[in-house]
Amino acid sequence: MATDHINLIFDLDGTLVDSQPGIIESLKFALADSGYSKELSPSQVPVGPPLLDLIQSITNCYDRTTIDPIILKFKEHYDCFGFSSSLLFEGVYDFLVSLYNSHFNLFIATNKRLLPTLKILEHFSIASFFKDVYAVDSFGINYPSKAKMLTSLIDNHSLDSNIVYVGDRYDDYLAASENLITFCYPLWGYSHEYQLLPNDVLSTDLCAPSGFTDLLFSKPHPSF
Repeated sequence: MATDHINLIFDLDGTLVDSQPGIIESLKFALADSGYSKELSPSQVPVGPPLLDLIQSITNCYDRTTIDPIILKFKEHYDCFGFSSSLLFEGVYDFLVSLYNSHFNLFIATNKRLLPTLKILEHFSIASFFKDVYAVDSFGINYPSKAKMLTSLIDNHSLDSNIVYVGDRYDDYLAASENLITFCYPLWGYSHEYQLLPNDVLSTDLCAPSGFTDLLFSKPHPSF
């Protein structure tokens, strides 16, 4: 099948970029500004959950009058400074170039907000590879779940077959399953949730994007 009929939808955080350094930097700023002196280690800051859930889990506070100012300070710092501390996973740029030049249809679907998402894509000069970018607040609405976001993307672009969602979290797998599309787990990202997935989930056995490229180009795929 021609590759221009294959639609690859990517998660962002933990899949294409390691955004944890910038998230920790901006969280520390926001928490300190709000009177929290808590130290944060990488293990305390999972990458991928919605911002509200992340801050609630770190502060163990669910009072929005307390949480909302922290979220606001985080956004202010992250949108100006924190986003640029993200790291593109090794090999990802060449991986995307290979897919783009082979005429795959590439999309982004992420729980991150649209503004920092676009800034990160521009920062790494990869924005032009994607036909569209869906973020948690795209179109002036807040998607209630990743599954609903995927449904919107699929419907708006009339993608009716040969769709693969690439994500690093179990929630990404559930979102793909709800939309009846193929899910692929990238072992080069945050691979700690791989053990939660069914044994027949598509993945690459090489911890590098080039391995996934080879998988798509050379092996039969259940939905192709």
